[in-house]
Amino acid sequence: MTLQMRRRKFRPLALTGRDVLLYNGAVYSDQHTNMEIAEHQITWSEGHPGWKKARGTQNVGGPFETVRTRYRANFDLNKDYSFWSGGSLVYAYEGKFLPDPVPPRALFANASEDEVLAFVPSLGDLTLGARGATAISDSAPTNPVSDTSVNVAELLREGLPSLVGSTLVRGGPRNIGQSIGGEYLNLQFGILPLWSAIQDTAKAVIQSDQVVKQLLRDSGKNVRRHYKFPTTVDMTETVHQPQAMPWPTLTLNHWTNNGIAPFTHVRTERSVWFDGCFTYYLPPESMEGLEGAVNKARLIYGVKFSPDVIWNLLGWSWLVDWAVNVGPVMNNLGLFSHDGLTLRYGYTMENTKVSRTTSFPGLRTAGGGSLPPNPTFSLHGERKRRLEQSPFVLGLTDSQFTARRAAILTALGLTRMR
Repeated sequence: MTLQMRRRKFRPLALTGRDVLLYNGAVYSDQHTNMEIAEHQITWSEGHPGWKKARGTQNVGGPFETVRTRYRANFDLNKDYSFWSGGSLVYAYEGKFLPDPVPPRALFANASEDEVLAFVPSLGDLTLGARGATAISDSAPTNPVSDTSVNVAELLREGLPSLVGSTLVRGGPRNIGQSIGGEYLNLQFGILPLWSAIQDTAKAVIQSDQVVKQLLRDSGKNVRRHYKFPTTVDMTETVHQPQAMPWPTLTLNHWTNNGIAPFTHVRTERSVWFDGCFTYYLPPESMEGLEGAVNKARLIYGVKFSPDVIWNLLGWSWLVDWAVNVGPVMNNLGLFSHDGLTLRYGYTMENTKVSRTTSFPGLRTAGGGSLPPNPTFSLHGERKRRLEQSPFVLGLTDSQFTARRAAILTALGLTRMR
């Protein structure tokens, strides 16, 4: 079904004004200003009835995207203000004004679809698809509690991690850089993974009976899963030039900001989650005898030989997984090749909110007239996306370079420093 677009405009407002230059009492120039702003909502959908009207396991979802913008001010935007500057040359203005030196294009009434979408950026199909494949890998009902195959193989290959502080002792003061880097890598890739593996194995042993009963009880049924990623918040602040002035800017003689530069604060909040419905088949006899022991080892302890095990044992697979979600896709290849596991439907959702606020703390009129104290203007945008998900989407992961990633790469560099 083809996506249908609907577009609406709300609260259109024409910021009109009159700019007059008087020379010795005579009108030297007379200009009229006009800028129309508006709120926008653009939606692409297939016209689905919505989740509340769903019956049973009916899949009523589909690709969906909508973006909505709203503008706010701490004063009346509909009010006409008048102010002037004195002397033989008199600059006078009467009308509305917008306290923003660089209004975003998404604010204008004639903004295009691309300009509105650019104000609230999305992760994109590749990154969002990669998130969804990761969510499927982690939330699939037949995903083992522990990943024993990888843990044991890595332990045999790498050996037990060193004791905390032993690298510093062996390196001595002359190789302090290498020692610090090696100590951090030993912690991140030795001690912490070993401790996590021990915890997962203990959890699998304790919950083994419960896991088997749950697997048999849900066999042949529709198993719904919800997976939520951590919410991210990014904030930036831009300080404009001290001489920057709000609209209208036909002449700077109307305004003064007492040397206080205006600033713009942008806050971006993003939430991503997955909702899906799985089904698989495990007959009761598959958990009995020798076959049952093998299936329990695979479904509970992760004792298996599958593509994800091979991938995780490669030396630099962890580094590749920072950029591309190869590991989760490999895990999905193994999961969906056993037990008749099927994804009946799956959707990855993204909700992004952007708030852009500009403040003029020192704004004054150059001569006479009144202005609201410390005028502030903000534009808010919210974008919602729903992407139909497959377990085998190979895409880009989150592009953010976290502090932990930077520390690991720094430690790798230190260990190779002479």
